[in-house]
Order: sequence, then structure tokens, then C-alpha cells
Amino acid sequence: MMNTRNSRLTGLLLFGWMMLLPLTMLHAGAGSGPAERGAGGPDAGTRMSRVDAREMFDNLDLSTDQVRKLKTHKMNNRRTIIRLRTELDLLKADMFEAALAGEPDMKQIEGISRQIGDVQARMTLERMKSLIYLRSILTDEQKKVMDSHHLMFSTIDGRGRK
Repeated sequence: MMNTRNSRLTGLLLFGWMMLLPLTMLHAGAGSGPAERGAGGPDAGTRMSRVDAREMFDNLDLSTDQVRKLKTHKMNNRRTIIRLRTELDLLKADMFEAALAGEPDMKQIEGISRQIGDVQARMTLERMKSLIYLRSILTDEQKKVMDSHHLMFSTIDGRGRK
């Protein structure tokens, strides 16, 4: 009897949460989705949008060899990023489940929170490695174009200010 009651209560809470999720996404408004701010992550709101990134790459006038190297790097890095995103999603599900427990264990929730922070840090490190790799294959002139583009967009939308 008690298990059925707990299952129904958990189901009801999950249903309510799922019904509210679209509303919170609508409330977030335009410009806050993953496509506008880059893929999700700890600093997703501070990353260049895909449109900004595409414009920057167009302005770099990359050679065929540079494009080939970047595509190879991206394909090699893809598995790592997929694994990290999956790990992050699973940890978030674990935390949500722990929070909905009859008597939530704060030590367990804090531990999961630390694990989430670790995964987010590894995702940031992977992005930095990719940025360093990109800069390593650019000419000095291309680096100037890239730097000016980053500076321009961080100043326009306030991301460069602390």
C-alpha cells in the first residue's frame, strides 16, 4: 500500500515537473536556447552563438589544409563531448531522483553536485583544448582576426565585463 502511494506521488511530481518545463523554457525567452548561446554547459551563456562562430570562421579565410585539420580534430573530440554530456545528464537525473526521495539525503545530493561540477569543469577544459588547437593552426593574421572578433562580441553583449 505504501509503495503504491509513494509511486503515485512520485509519478504525480514528475508529471507536474514535466508540465512546467515547457513554461519555464518559454519564460526564458528568445536568445537563451542552446542554439543561441552555444551548446549547454557551465558557461553556456558566455559562449559565442553559432551564428557568431560561423561569421568568425568565414572571416578567417581558412585554407583547405586548416579546414581538414579542424574537421579531424572535431571528429576525434566528438566522442569525448558526447560522453561528458551523457554523464552530466545522468548525474542531473540522479540528483533529481535523490531530491524526490521520501527523505532526501543532503550528503548524497551534495556529492552528486560535486560530480556535476567536475563534469562541467572537464567540459570547459575540452573547450579550452579545442580553442588552443584552433589557434595553433592559424596564421598570425588569422589569430588577429579571431581575437578582434572575440573582443568585439564580448564588448557588444557585455560578456567580457565582470
